[in-house]
Amino acid sequence: MNQDDGVTRKSSDELIIRVLQDDCTPEERTEFDQLSVSDQNFARKVAAVKTWLDPLSDEEASQAPDETLLDDIFKEIDAPDR
Repeated sequence: MNQDDGVTRKSSDELIIRVLQDDCTPEERTEFDQLSVSDQNFARKVAAVKTWLDPLSDEEASQAPDETLLDDIFKEIDAPDR
């Protein structure tokens, strides 16, 4: 493997993770979509990364605080002393 392969591999890994985490630019999304269709190795790598990212996303969601928590905290702060 030459140095360019390592750079390409790292870049594709980063691209996959950024897109799957919805932390990408429109250009990155376009590149991801094109590679997903045109490159079978890239598509297989996307599927593999999804298998280990999805459980992490599920766990993160299960540990997320109630959506009203921040509002409730501010209400308590703003409430008159009891």
